[in-house]
Amino acid sequence: MSRWLVSLGAVLACFLVAGVAGMVITCGEADTAMPEPGPCPATSPTPTSRRDPLGWYRVTIQRNADRLYSLTSSFRAEYPDGKFYRSGEFRPDFARYADETVCIAQYLRGLALQPDFAAIETALDHVLDEFIAHQVAGREAVRARNVSEYRTWDRGIEAHLAALRRVGGVMP
Repeated sequence: MSRWLVSLGAVLACFLVAGVAGMVITCGEADTAMPEPGPCPATSPTPTSRRDPLGWYRVTIQRNADRLYSLTSSFRAEYPDGKFYRSGEFRPDFARYADETVCIAQYLRGLALQPDFAAIETALDHVLDEFIAHQVAGREAVRARNVSEYRTWDRGIEAHLAALRRVGGVMP
């Protein structure tokens, strides 16, 4: 009978070790499902026109604001209703979306206007800084699986995009 108990103890110990190993592997997979932000791709300088440098700046802002709207619409089409999805692809998809939008905003932040338009550039930089902070907060909410913070992100993204369009629209 003691052999039987020893065998049972060995089997239970194996199950315990396998269970702990499985939990460690699962925990490791959860962290790797959310990729770290990578570097933004190198961008070429914005072409400028000697006759209308403000026009090129305006077009660049508008095109990239449209791109941010498009990326947001595409993400929301794939994950509708502002819900936090538990599917395996939601977190990496959100990370890619957030990272790409942050890179676009950082690119726009690096554009320079003529000194005559410093007030517009300052306002745009402020809106872009707030947008970047909002996207980073959304990314962190998804990484941490914080549903209430994700909902806060979801409720605020449209206002940030609209602010970018408003500031871009006041350029002469």
